Amino acid sequence: MKIVRAKVLVDHIIRFHLDDGTYVDRDFAFVKGKVFDPIMKDPEKFKQIRVRDGEPYWPGDVDLCPDAILRGGIGKGRPEKFAT
Repeated sequence: MKIVRAKVLVDHIIRFHLDDGTYVDRDFAFVKGKVFDPIMKDPEKFKQIRVRDGEPYWPGDVDLCPDAILRGGIGKGRPEKFAT
């Protein structure tokens, strides 16, 4: 299973579309840290999330671990997948 696209739905909730046609929603409102703070505080920067080779990232090479997202380790939200 691989992440193929990411889209901000509202606030800090991101929908990750997977290569099997399903998606997972995650809430990143709680994510903190030196690297993430500027992105989390600026809605326009937050919306710039992209996916490269299955890995979500923001410009400036701030990336997220796809395995943690898919297994529910990063971002609060429902761990189950939904059909698109």
